[in-house]
Amino acid sequence: FDMGGCGDSEGDFSEATFGAWLDDIQAAWNELGRRAPNTPRALLGLRMGAALAALACGRLSNVDALILWQPVLKGEEEFTLLRVEVKGRDGEGRCQTVTWNLRDSTDRQGRTSMARTTGFPCAAAVRLVASGRWRRAGVSPPEILGRDSDTCDALLADLRQQGIRMERRISNAGCGSRSGWPGDQRPCRSADRRERRHRPPPHHHRLQARRRRSR
Repeated sequence: FDMGGCGDSEGDFSEATFGAWLDDIQAAWNELGRRAPNTPRALLGLRMGAALAALACGRLSNVDALILWQPVLKGEEEFTLLRVEVKGRDGEGRCQTVTWNLRDSTDRQGRTSMARTTGFPCAAAVRLVASGRWRRAGVSPPEILGRDSDTCDALLADLRQQGIRMERRISNAGCGSRSGWPGDQRPCRSADRRERRHRPPPHHHRLQARRRRSR
């Protein structure tokens, strides 16, 4: 049979998911059992279908044989990489860089890193709202969540329970290290720009003196 969105079956391939295909296999298996009761049944899958057949086998009853035809035994590992880097000043005014790194890959249950790093944060946010720890109405983007350290800690702790870990590093080598300045001596670039923005040009004072003499 053709799964949803494939071959002669109804549906749009762009909307197909592994979960929906596994449900299709379950429905086809049940229909086969209804049409041929008390008859040995085998599950056969080709290429990607072989991977689906292997996953579905644990959900089906009375599987007499499992046949994997040209299965994809080893492919490229699916993974997600994320880096967040923030530069600023610490409480003592020294330039500081804080970096968060994330690397996640498909887990043993077959859940992809893309599914894990999008679904689990959503579930963690729902638990925060359901528990009453987050009461702000309306849309709350990450910039708003980041202002509440307790909320961030709760979200990260929830993700750690799911095996998603953010590695945090703090460096005082800071903002000016690329240009050869010691990070604890050179001011931050953003502050440096603000200072230059309000600083008059070098020739400003000479022009003012000339105007006084001309008057």
